[in-house]
Amino acid sequence: MKFIMNLRFKPKPDYLDEFVNKYHKITEEAFMKGSVDKYFTAILEDEIIYVGIFNEKEKNTKIIDRGIEWIEKYKHMLQPYSKNKYIVKEFGKIVNN
Repeated sequence: MKFIMNLRFKPKPDYLDEFVNKYHKITEEAFMKGSVDKYFTAILEDEIIYVGIFNEKEKNTKIIDRGIEWIEKYKHMLQPYSKNKYIVKEFGKIVNN
């Protein structure tokens, strides 16, 4: 089974470059673990959008949980969406035709 995960977060303007550099390094490391089939990152205005396609290995690697924990460590660099909410998460199963 494959599924898709969409994460959104907003770095503070003063931290954008630093955060993006750290983010790219950790994202590449996560990709090497084998549970991510593809991923895309976009920066739209002040928001970073991550879209990942995950496979069944995610059950063992727990890359999503580890990635969210990583983002939580850097929330001092992020703008909140609302009180204590620094990440918007959406995910679902990929349905094959």
